[in-house]
Amino acid sequence: MRNADPGWYDDGSGRQRWWDGARWTAHVADLSGPTVELREDSTSDSTRTTPRRGWYDDGHGRFRWWTGREWSARTKPIGEHRSFAGITVSGGWIHYGAASQRVGGVVARYRSSGEIAIDGVEANWSVPVAPQDEELARQFVTWVNGVSRGSDWLPQ
Repeated sequence: MRNADPGWYDDGSGRQRWWDGARWTAHVADLSGPTVELREDSTSDSTRTTPRRGWYDDGHGRFRWWTGREWSARTKPIGEHRSFAGITVSGGWIHYGAASQRVGGVVARYRSSGEIAIDGVEANWSVPVAPQDEELARQFVTWVNGVSRGSDWLPQ
């Protein structure tokens, strides 16, 4: 994946800047005060510096690595997260590989065929689970459903 989805991202200057899916635009949001001020940056494209390399919020509960020229495929969860069988829940989002969707409204099931089924609003995923991990898979499914409903319950 070369580019992140269009959206507001930290541009490395402490402001949010609109990423149109291919490049940074001149539209910025100042989030330093009690209200959000949206404006067009007065700096022209030819003199504006490219944001420095680093980790930036991708708007989907993960940080994504900006190389200084483009978005890389490297991501990491924001804050506390739980993972099992390649499924990660963090920051109100559930991720599987490069795919993400909000965790609210997701229904997780453990199927007797040895897989976790995630039925979401945006996508459905089926993830294989090793037979020896069945009990952990069932606990994880219960936890995902609790998070989806807004519960704070965590497996022991």
